[in-house]
Amino acid sequence: MSKTKIVFIVLAVAVLVGAVWKIVREQHKKAIPVHIKKTNPKNFAEKDSVPLGGTEINRQIGSFMRAPSIERVARIENDIQKILPDLEIEARYKLLEQWRGALQAKVHLLDPEQDNLLSVYGHLDDTDYTDAELYEDPKKRTELSFISKLNEKQKKIFSQLSKHYIEIEIEEEVGPAYHLKPAYWKWLFAPYLLKPDQVFWDQSSLENDPVIDFDAGLAVDRATLADWAFSWEQYLKRYPRSNYSKDAQERYKEYLTYLLAGLENTPTIDFETNKIDEDVEKDFNKIINKYPNSSIAKSIVLFKEKVNEKLAKNITSINTYNVAELLVKEQSSSFLSR
Repeated sequence: MSKTKIVFIVLAVAVLVGAVWKIVREQHKKAIPVHIKKTNPKNFAEKDSVPLGGTEINRQIGSFMRAPSIERVARIENDIQKILPDLEIEARYKLLEQWRGALQAKVHLLDPEQDNLLSVYGHLDDTDYTDAELYEDPKKRTELSFISKLNEKQKKIFSQLSKHYIEIEIEEEVGPAYHLKPAYWKWLFAPYLLKPDQVFWDQSSLENDPVIDFDAGLAVDRATLADWAFSWEQYLKRYPRSNYSKDAQERYKEYLTYLLAGLENTPTIDFETNKIDEDVEKDFNKIINKYPNSSIAKSIVLFKEKVNEKLAKNITSINTYNVAELLVKEQSSSFLSR
């Protein structure tokens, strides 16, 4: 074989190898997955919209604000459930607050017939609290009476609202009003939040934004207030820096202060006998026995001591609220100041 042929063959092989290598490189590039740089989660709080697949949900919420309806609520809930698992944790909280603000602002405007439901509710004559009833009893009794007075169309609307955790309650000096239950946020968002915030929504759902001061009297019995206050005491000790720690602190202080001080129509002190009311004394003792090592029990013991000291001196103009407020602050400083 001549040298010319050998050179030609070598060049041909080199060209062929180069072509094959080029093809292999192109195929390899196609096989490598593309990694998109994610947005810094810290930037979510600085934006009004939710990134990472949230563009459509922002549009949906905007449309809802312009024309609220039960149907739009259902669509937005469905979209939220689809995108939540893929959102960064900060974006989930951002979306929670965005939808929370929107829905609470329009909860009374989801159907043209809603005002008629309020009118029916407002004419009920058995919505008042009674001394013998527990916290949830009046609500259950009132709802049964309310539903019995609705026509079929109204029942359908009320049923639709109820599916989205919307209820009617009496607000002092306002009358019947629509209320979005905290259980809604527990259902829709809590499973995708941090553990402390799941616990927060669990307890909030249980309490259901309670009306405590109604017609200058306690609308929640002291035993229930003690249970709630103890739950928040434990929460704050366990999760002192949670996202909802300030809310938890306010609730703890509010419940315990009402428990100790009472109100005008449900006072702690019986000034006819110049002693702590007999039924209140029984409640205090039960609470102390139930939560013996708690800040709540210590507050009750000190409250009784201070009040009895004043009563022994024939001081009848005792501001029990001020006494209670100071004690709650002192006894809870170890975990509220963290």
